[in-house]
Amino acid sequence: MAKLDVEFCGLNFKNPMVVASLEPTNSPDLMKQCFDAGAAGAIIKTLTDIEDMARLTENSKYCIMNREGEVIKGKVPRDFVFYSRSGYSSTYYKDWIPYLKETQAYAAERGAHLIGSAGARDIDGWIDICRTIEDCGLPMVELNFGCPHPAMMPGNVDWQRKSTMKIIDAAIDCGATLVLLPECGHAYGALRWLGAAMYGKPLPFKVMHISEYLADIIESGRLKVRKVDETVTFHDP
Repeated sequence: MAKLDVEFCGLNFKNPMVVASLEPTNSPDLMKQCFDAGAAGAIIKTLTDIEDMARLTENSKYCIMNREGEVIKGKVPRDFVFYSRSGYSSTYYKDWIPYLKETQAYAAERGAHLIGSAGARDIDGWIDICRTIEDCGLPMVELNFGCPHPAMMPGNVDWQRKSTMKIIDAAIDCGATLVLLPECGHAYGALRWLGAAMYGKPLPFKVMHISEYLADIIESGRLKVRKVDETVTFHDP
């Protein structure tokens, strides 16, 4: 049998399958189902003290968009963006305490790990949420401060504009011609379309999602890959 275990940040995972922080990990029962199915880890839906972000998850929206940011209604082209508008955990982080302990123990019995995720309003909040996660025995914490949704999703335009302009100014200062964004669909939309609106004119650099960039370099032959005659899902590169 093939050896599938991997080590990340000193933590051993029995295989590379880790469930991302999303709606299914907003439920202890669904996370347990993931562990029963063989997942080596699961990242809990981000714990928060921001009420707007918790409320947003209860009204999540999803769509598939093309390169121009238009919603696709019909056949999906080869290059598309899956856009999700969701928030953080809909349950207050302190109320998660008994479930964190229970689910972590359940995961450990199956050789897996429950990983925490924190997103707070201020430094004190970050500290308290991370300490809560640690006190519940979780071995690792994801700090969810790389996405714009704490500002964008609740509609805090001033906060979002300040965050977006920091990226735009930094890219201009270093003479960047391309700004490459990771898997976060929120960050992609916030910079590529809303960023230009906040900047007041077309951005002086190109914005690409990592999946777009990889598709381009594969198509041009700069990145060589082994073709398989199977259907695959590309997610969270």
